[in-house]
Amino acid sequence: MSVIHDLGYKRYIGTRRSVATRWMVIMRHQIATGRKKWWRYWLPLGMAVITLCIAGGLMYFSTNTIVKSIGGANGSNLMVKMADAVVPLSFKFFCAAGFILSLTLGSTVIASDTQSGAFTFYFVRSIRPRDYMIGKLAGYGFLVATIVLVCPLVLVGLRLGLCQSTDELVSRST
Repeated sequence: MSVIHDLGYKRYIGTRRSVATRWMVIMRHQIATGRKKWWRYWLPLGMAVITLCIAGGLMYFSTNTIVKSIGGANGSNLMVKMADAVVPLSFKFFCAAGFILSLTLGSTVIASDTQSGAFTFYFVRSIRPRDYMIGKLAGYGFLVATIVLVCPLVLVGLRLGLCQSTDELVSRST
């Protein structure tokens, strides 16, 4: 006759979370798994940081260099400084880094959960499909925003910091 022994089941004594915050657990898991492999998140982030450094260096060393004149309204020509042209020209490189991130990370959002067994774990517990999708999209959106939104904002802040006077700063920020 075989005897069944208690394997030490203990009741959960930790803090209980509200149902409204369950999507945050999934978001934190998405961010943690996205940062786990170097080529998923760190490679595109490195590309964005390199773009940020090169664009910042161009901006710093060519603050007063005039690049070209472009046609303005009413047939007038506008002279564009190199430092002013660097910010919009760098957007395509930040978007390229964000695109690579979306290829490597976005394609594995749900597939990696199915492979690791986390997908089953989420739905065995009382997590609604809406919470799962909001958590996954929020985590993915946070990782993409660090490249596509934060890096250009740092570059714009650097451009505003390179202004010679307060009047120039006010005219550039409006």
